[in-house]
Amino acid sequence: MMGPVSRSTPSPERIVATKVGQFGRKRRDLVHGIARRSQKEIPPEVEKFFDAVEAGNWTEIDTLWKEMAKRSGQYDGSAHSPELDPFWCAVLETYGAAEQAHEWPAQKLLDYGESILASLRPGMVYVGGTDEGRFIPTLLNETSETEPHIVLTQNALADGRYLEYVRSTYGDRFTAPTDED
Repeated sequence: MMGPVSRSTPSPERIVATKVGQFGRKRRDLVHGIARRSQKEIPPEVEKFFDAVEAGNWTEIDTLWKEMAKRSGQYDGSAHSPELDPFWCAVLETYGAAEQAHEWPAQKLLDYGESILASLRPGMVYVGGTDEGRFIPTLLNETSETEPHIVLTQNALADGRYLEYVRSTYGDRFTAPTDED
């Protein structure tokens, strides 16, 4: 006769790594939806980036990110590669979540993000301004089993690519400002 089965609770590091992989899959699915709707081809480096995120390979995530960032048109000295435009915000948000998971101690990341999300009532929109204030709540929000909130960043609302991304991400749950707004 066997004794009771021991089920250990996953470590905070395992929980965060799992959430980053889940988040990467969700954002890849979003990228594929954007590609279908816009009838644009997904650049191979975008697919490789999401492969690296799902595999949890930080070195490759960071390397691919840096190469795409040079062509994003978002940073000083970066070129503008229009083929990245429809997918750039999903890549940026995924990188931001992965970067915070890489830099923060896992339990501190979970505590921080959960404290923010726990303060929100149903239907509330959370607007983060700093990298950790945006990417950690987004990561936990999108990988929790509760009704997801809408998480935005005020810093990108002036970018038409971000507004389109918000429309793709939240659909009819949130009306983003138009480009004219």
